[in-house]
Amino acid sequence: MSSTSLNLIAIGVFTLTLFTVVGPLFNVSPVVPAGITAVVLGLGALDTLSWQNRGSDILLELFAPEAERERVIHHEAGHFLVAYHLGVPIKDYTVTAWSAWKKGYPGKGGVQFDYSEIELTKLVTVLLAGIAAEMIIYGKAEGGESDRQQVSIALSAVGLSTPAQRQKVRNALASAQQILQENQQSYQSLVSAMSQGLSVAECYGVIS
Repeated sequence: MSSTSLNLIAIGVFTLTLFTVVGPLFNVSPVVPAGITAVVLGLGALDTLSWQNRGSDILLELFAPEAERERVIHHEAGHFLVAYHLGVPIKDYTVTAWSAWKKGYPGKGGVQFDYSEIELTKLVTVLLAGIAAEMIIYGKAEGGESDRQQVSIALSAVGLSTPAQRQKVRNALASAQQILQENQQSYQSLVSAMSQGLSVAECYGVIS
């Protein structure tokens, strides 16, 4: 179960506890908090089993601070710009869980690449570019867990040892950071374009 679904369950438990304490003061029937908790827990289970946690992602996104949304855009712009400079075709992108759900993509958002003919080093560099962007802009990366998982899968698939994988990751991360640092003006223009929801073609236009 994802952290977002667990958050929904935590909300349900908190609601039950709160109503248990303050309910009698306002003559609230015990049935009310029990019913609310049952609904929340049921939705959490349904979301996990049937919707791959998309519902909880969308719900929590509604209450996310603007700074968190900006971080997501900066992260995805990192993927986009590095892919562009490495010649990796970009098919689409989303920066919210809602837009990802509408387009049928998993997760909270992301850049959709054409992986059909991509060399391993380029693949790893593009996958780590979001983390690289966050490190440059914010000093550390909070997102990118799924990116790291994809990198690990890709490197393990070719039989690299653990030390070799770590070196590959360090090199790719450094390469992504260099590309982003050398193209900061284009990067900031891309962040603005993606914030406005411009098309891939239009995003290409602002960085070419």
